[in-house]
Amino acid sequence: MKKLVCFMGAVAGFVGACSTTAPEVTVEAPAMSAYYSDWDRAVRADVDMQNMYIGTPSKITKPVDMYMAMALALKYNYTRRLASYKESLGADNISLAALPTMAENLGYENSTNSDAVPADLKVSWNLLDLSALQYQNTAASPETAAQEQTRKVINNIMLETRSLYWKALAAQRLIPVIDDMNEYLVRVVDEINARSNEMAKAGKNPSTTLLVKKRTYLENIKKLADLRKKFDTAQTEFAGLLGLYPSAEIKLAGAEYGNFPIPSLRAKIQQLEWLALTNRPELRAFDLGTSKDELQLVIKDFDSVNNSDYRQDPNYYNRKWAKDSNALSMTVFEEATDNNDLTYNSLARQRMAHIVLNQVYLAWAMYQSAVEDYYLNMGVATTSEDIAEDITNKEGANKAISHLESARAIIDEANAFLSYIDVQEAIGRLYASIGLDAVPASMLKDTPSVIAVQIRESLDNWSNGIFSADVKGALATSSGQKPPADISSAALVPNVVVGTGSDVNIKIPDEVFQKVNWEGNYTTVAGSLDDAGLPAWLKYDDKTHTFTGHPTMEDEGDYRIKVYALDNSGNSAVLGFTITVNNVYIQTMEYKGLTGYRRAKVYHKCTPGTPCAKNDI
Repeated sequence: MKKLVCFMGAVAGFVGACSTTAPEVTVEAPAMSAYYSDWDRAVRADVDMQNMYIGTPSKITKPVDMYMAMALALKYNYTRRLASYKESLGADNISLAALPTMAENLGYENSTNSDAVPADLKVSWNLLDLSALQYQNTAASPETAAQEQTRKVINNIMLETRSLYWKALAAQRLIPVIDDMNEYLVRVVDEINARSNEMAKAGKNPSTTLLVKKRTYLENIKKLADLRKKFDTAQTEFAGLLGLYPSAEIKLAGAEYGNFPIPSLRAKIQQLEWLALTNRPELRAFDLGTSKDELQLVIKDFDSVNNSDYRQDPNYYNRKWAKDSNALSMTVFEEATDNNDLTYNSLARQRMAHIVLNQVYLAWAMYQSAVEDYYLNMGVATTSEDIAEDITNKEGANKAISHLESARAIIDEANAFLSYIDVQEAIGRLYASIGLDAVPASMLKDTPSVIAVQIRESLDNWSNGIFSADVKGALATSSGQKPPADISSAALVPNVVVGTGSDVNIKIPDEVFQKVNWEGNYTTVAGSLDDAGLPAWLKYDDKTHTFTGHPTMEDEGDYRIKVYALDNSGNSAVLGFTITVNNVYIQTMEYKGLTGYRRAKVYHKCTPGTPCAKNDI
């Protein structure tokens, strides 16, 4: 691309860009009259514009990277987009006819940037995401449904920002070059038309060679114009997403001349399955009310496929997965009004798992297609640049063949840019599919710079194959290389029933962890099943693998505990058990003193392991 910029400077020259910032003007609203004139409307519109963007900069000179763009987009759009989610899902009956409008309002985009990436996959992925949200909204508790709405709002805003950031960056790099080349080609066509008119006046017809030359120039002009349309509104849409004035000038950070690094994906499709089924919040919600014996999940409608298998016949997998996904989504929406307990209790987890797996496979297929397309387009673009440079050096900058080959190189470079946007979109959808959140909703109150740092750290970790989960304030990391071994044992680590007021001392035997072939030392971290951390009354010593605590009457309830074990090679294991705290005290008397605040209560201890009752006294 750098060669082309230099070449265009020689043959056409660059048009200098200048910008001015209008001075601030305070305009008083006109007095009310019987009617509004055109001038009144213009004044009103000007006042509205000033009020809407008061304090908003018209130009940002410091380069904005993708992470800061995501942070700004979240700060500006989160509340409004969340309200749209709640409004869209608030209706009792959502008709299939309303889905396109619903998807548009919620920020789902169905078009692709490159023809090589099947649009059907993207449409199917979006439909699955909507069906998962609808199913969760219907089957789960209001609190869980609200959490999932929040998560999807954040994911969709980040996906939208990814796409518009790279499209806006491509526009900044390519539009000046496209305009300069098109201006030059149009000038040549004008010269050909002038010559043809002169020949017509002299009673002569233009030669076939001249007409072929004109047609070739016009074809390239059309191709460049069509490409420019794809980048034309990117800057305006990007500025609007960040809450800036639509024509605000934004300098974006990025490589100057193409060859952008591919976001790496250090996991096979089978490992992504595991990550999704263990990380997606929709499935974690079902874990809270499901025993281990009920988790007989048999959903394997997908062919066992690796990268090489997929590349041998991608069309087959794309068609099959998109068709199956659409059918599944339609079934979910058609059953949305069915309140049969069997549907939502016995099959809820299986249905949600099926939706999740479909999303993973579709996102993985989009990533594979986009990466392969980008590599091919970059190879074509690099070759075209070399050809354009060689011909220009050999034939001279003013020859037609030099102009046309340079135009071809610019077109190929633009196509490579478009395919790279699809790569970025695909990797973002894959992260969303496996349940990874770059930033929690609780951080959205922080400044954009703090949010941007968190997003960058998360994305860098994922790119390196490190996926994290916060358990009791500690970071339990998993390389994604293999699923954790379930080492739960009813014999070695049984469920425990304790009474309030008693000491708890639970030692996890070392032989439990010996079921795993560890490589070197391993570490453990404990938390609750929903990853909310241990209750305040319970402590865990990771050196002795011992739980200790002293529950009081306020701590009555069931506590589902899990312990993660990991080594430096990615081997991991998890065990789970339940601690049930029964209240073994019942109030028998209450003494009142001379003043109202002087009181004393007497409690009676009941039989441990059974609920307190009056007949125990």
